[in-house]
Amino acid sequence: MTNRSLDEKLNIITEEEKTLIKDKKPLQSPRVSTVKRLFAVSQNKCAFQNCPETLVAEGGKVTGKICHIKARSEKGPRYDPEQSAEERHGFDNLILLCPKHHDVIDDDEKSYTVERLIEIKNEHESKSPKDIEVSSDTVTSLIQNIYVHNDTKVNYEFTNNGQVANNIINYVVLDSPNKNVRVSCNRVKISIEQIREELAKRREINGFFANSIRVIDHEKYYTELFDYLDVKDSTTFISFFEQVNELNECIENFRRYAEEKGFHRGHGPIGHAGFSNRLKGYLSYVEAAYSEDVTSLLKRLETLGK
Repeated sequence: MTNRSLDEKLNIITEEEKTLIKDKKPLQSPRVSTVKRLFAVSQNKCAFQNCPETLVAEGGKVTGKICHIKARSEKGPRYDPEQSAEERHGFDNLILLCPKHHDVIDDDEKSYTVERLIEIKNEHESKSPKDIEVSSDTVTSLIQNIYVHNDTKVNYEFTNNGQVANNIINYVVLDSPNKNVRVSCNRVKISIEQIREELAKRREINGFFANSIRVIDHEKYYTELFDYLDVKDSTTFISFFEQVNELNECIENFRRYAEEKGFHRGHGPIGHAGFSNRLKGYLSYVEAAYSEDVTSLLKRLETLGK
C-alpha cells in the first residue's frame, strides 16, 4: 500500500471531529484517524531505538503512550507557543512509545530535542513492513493514556548477600480537569443518581408511569468528558443513557396506546392482554436500566469533580 492510499484510508474524520471543525473549536487531543495512522506504521513496538516493548500486549492491554514531540501544554517539554492545535495534535508531532521511554524522553529535554525525536520517529516508521489494523478500543485507550501520568518511586532494599534490589512502583494519576469539566462531572453524577432513584421507585410498583424520566444531554456531556474516561467507564456512560432513552421511548409508545384504549392514567383493566404485554415490556426496560452497573463510573466522576 502506498503512503497516499494509506492516508486516504486512515484519515477518516469522525462525526465528533466534524463538529469541532464546524464550530472552529481547537483540538484537545489527537484525532481518531491520526492515532490509527500512527499505529498502522508502528509495528506495534515502542519507537525508541532497540526497545522490544509492544504497545498492545497479546491479551489486548494497551500500555503504549502517545508522546507529543512538541509538548501539548505550556508546562511540558519542548513546548512551542506558535504551534496551532492542529499541528500540536497532528501526525507529524506525535510518536508512540512505551511508558518507560515516554518518561525518559520527557525527563531529559536537553538530550531529546525536537530534531532528535523527529529523527527517531522517521527511522522507526520507515522500517514498518506493513500497515497494522487497530480497533476502536485500542485507539480510545491510546488517547486516554495521554492523560495518565506515571510517577515512578524506587525502593532500595538490601538482600542477605549485600546486593541492592530495586523495587519500582508505578502510580497512575489522572491530570486535573479544568473547572468546566469538574462542573460537568458533578452534573452527570447527580443526573445518574437521580435517574437511579426514579428507577428504584418504578421497580417497586407493578404499574405503568406515564411520565418520562428526565435526562440530560448526555451526548454533549460525553464529548466534554471523553478524554477523562477510560474504555470501561466510557462504555458504561453510553450504555446507561441509551437504556434510559429506550425506556422513555417505551413509555411514549405505551402512553399513546393507553390513550387510544381509554385507560385511565395509564392503568388498564386487569387481564387485558395488550395492556399486560406492554406492561411487562415496560418493566423489563426499567429493570435493564436499573441493572446497569455504574459504580465505577460514579466513582470516576466523583474523583474528577472534586
